[in-house]
Amino acid sequence: MAMATQPIDQFSARLQNGIKTVLGGKAPAPRRVKNWLHGTPIHHPAHPALVSLPIGALAVASALDALWLGNRRKRAWAAEGGRVVTLLGAGGALASILTGMADWSETDGEARRLGLVHGAVNVGTFGLYAVSTALRLGRKRGDSVPAALLGFVGTALLTFTGYLGGEIVYKYGTDVNHTAWDEEQRDFVRVMALADLPQGRLTRGEVAGVAIVLLRDGDSISALDATCTHAGGPLDQGTLHDHVVTCPWHGSQFCLRDGSVEDGPATVPERVYDVRVRDGQVEARLAKV
Repeated sequence: MAMATQPIDQFSARLQNGIKTVLGGKAPAPRRVKNWLHGTPIHHPAHPALVSLPIGALAVASALDALWLGNRRKRAWAAEGGRVVTLLGAGGALASILTGMADWSETDGEARRLGLVHGAVNVGTFGLYAVSTALRLGRKRGDSVPAALLGFVGTALLTFTGYLGGEIVYKYGTDVNHTAWDEEQRDFVRVMALADLPQGRLTRGEVAGVAIVLLRDGDSISALDATCTHAGGPLDQGTLHDHVVTCPWHGSQFCLRDGSVEDGPATVPERVYDVRVRDGQVEARLAKV
C-alpha cells in the first residue's frame, strides 16, 4: 500500500511546494495573501464560507435549466436566470478553488491524498462551468441545451466533491480547532516549581491534563495552549522570536502575550492562561475571555 501511494505523495509534495511559492507561502512572515486565503484575518477558515456561493448558485442554475428544458417556448425566463446564476457561481467557484488550494498546501498524509482528488475534480468542474458560461453568453437569452447539460454534470460532480470535502474535515480533522475540546480550568492549579522554569525558553507544562507552553521573561510568565489550533502541532517544540512562537509543523505563529495569530495557516487564536507564582510554585488557570 505504501508503494501505491508513493507516486501520489511525491506529486502532491511537489504541487504543494509550487502552490506555496505562487501564493507567497515561502516568503517571510507575515504572508498576507496566503493568510487571507486561509481566513487568518477573520479568525475563520475562508474556504467553507466561500463554497456555499458556487454550490448554491449552480444548483439553482440546474433547477432553472430543468424548468426551461421542460418547456423551452414558454420558459425563456428560466434560461436567462440560469445564465445569470451560472456566471455568479463560476466566479464563486474560482474564489473557492484559490482558498482550497491554500488550505490543501498545508495538509499531510491521507488528508492530502484525498484533498488532491477533491481539488482536481473541483478544477475540472470549474472547467465545465466555464464552458457552460461561455455557451450561455453566446446566446441572446442564455438558452443553450449543451450549456444546461454541462451544468447537470457539474452539479453531480459538486455533490461528489462536497462529500469528499466532508471526509477531509470530519474524518481527518483538517482546519478544525484542535483545542476546542480541551478542558477549561478556571481555578489556579500547580504547574511546576519556579526553579524548573528556565528563562527565555519554551517549556511544556500541564493544567488539568491540558498541555500548555510557558515562557519566563524576567519576572513575567506567559502561557498558551501547547497544541496548535491549526493541525495540533506541539508549540513547545517550536521556535521562539520576540514573544512569538512558530509551530514546527506548518509554521503558524502565535503571540505568547495574548494568543493572537501572527501568521497562518492557523485562523483560530490560542487560549491564554493567567499565571502566578505562590510559595515558589508556578500556578496557572485559563484566562477569562
